[in-house]
Amino acid sequence: MQELFNDRYQGKISILIEIFADAENKIKSIERETSELSIPSVNQLRYVAYHLIEILKNSENIDEELDKAINHAKRAKYDVLEISCLYYLEEIKEFQDKYSQYTETIDILPEYIKLMTDTQKNADEINSINEEDKVKYYEKVNSYNEELKTISRTLNNTIPLINKKIEENNTKAIKENRKFMITMGLTVIGILISASIAVVKLDLVHISDNHKKEQSK
Repeated sequence: MQELFNDRYQGKISILIEIFADAENKIKSIERETSELSIPSVNQLRYVAYHLIEILKNSENIDEELDKAINHAKRAKYDVLEISCLYYLEEIKEFQDKYSQYTETIDILPEYIKLMTDTQKNADEINSINEEDKVKYYEKVNSYNEELKTISRTLNNTIPLINKKIEENNTKAIKENRKFMITMGLTVIGILISASIAVVKLDLVHISDNHKKEQSK
């Protein structure tokens, strides 16, 4: 136990404390933002505790156990970001499924196509990272997460405006359709009246001709 506090290990211990605290704060922050608890990250922090206990049990492998503990703490930071990225990707997909077919989406959000392209690019980049390389790509994934969060918030903030635009256009279409139906109805009525008048005129002409024939006899 006393060996652990040797100056030789203080550098690694300081690194471990910093990364562990950062990972814990990140887990809490992401949980507040997304209501999602990163179970893989919590498990990684448990592994940190496991390696520290191993040091207490056997002081011969302190360097090795500290390295393992540091790697688990780093992986905890990565895993919570991965959970966050998946959360924002799902939110973006829900928006896309619901609003991509409406022209009002482009009207309200002209950059919609670019946002979807950027989303796909970030998703592809995240999926391309190998399991063994995940710890190394923390900073990159952190930037992807921030960008996906910005895109998701942008889309969600426009939902009330898009819904309002859709409702306005639907109301306008209903009014135009009603106006068209009224116009068509009046036209049909006009045609029927004209036809009726024409029939009446023919009947009158026919009656007049018969009357003249009767008088000539």
